[in-house]
Amino acid sequence: MIADEKSRTKWCQSSRWRFPMNQGRRLTDALPVAVAFEFEPHVSLTDAEMSLHLAMFAAEGLFGRAQVRLDTDYELDEPQHRIVVDAESEVGAVLVRVFTALLLREFGEDSFRIRRGTAIERPAQQTERTVPA
Repeated sequence: MIADEKSRTKWCQSSRWRFPMNQGRRLTDALPVAVAFEFEPHVSLTDAEMSLHLAMFAAEGLFGRAQVRLDTDYELDEPQHRIVVDAESEVGAVLVRVFTALLLREFGEDSFRIRRGTAIERPAQQTERTVPA
């Protein structure tokens, strides 16, 4: 590792390549805080939630069961036929990516829409949810 005096950027240098090091920033820093998956009426919210649980199991393989339980959260919004997933943490961001891939395979591209942002309205009434044990 070398330091560039002019820019104060830390660089990692191998025998062939020189590239800037990750300085405490994650790839997920640019992701929004919440992601809403809005489903078409023919998509069962129960089936979509089961796909989310599968995505959580996949995330457990990367981060461990405890970290997934600590860093993930979602809300099932039945009146608006959507699921809102917290993507603030790295675990949440990975969960969103895996969940999206599962939804594409199970329901198809035209069966849901994704809204990203920090201003996604929360469901008016908290609904009960089940976290895989």
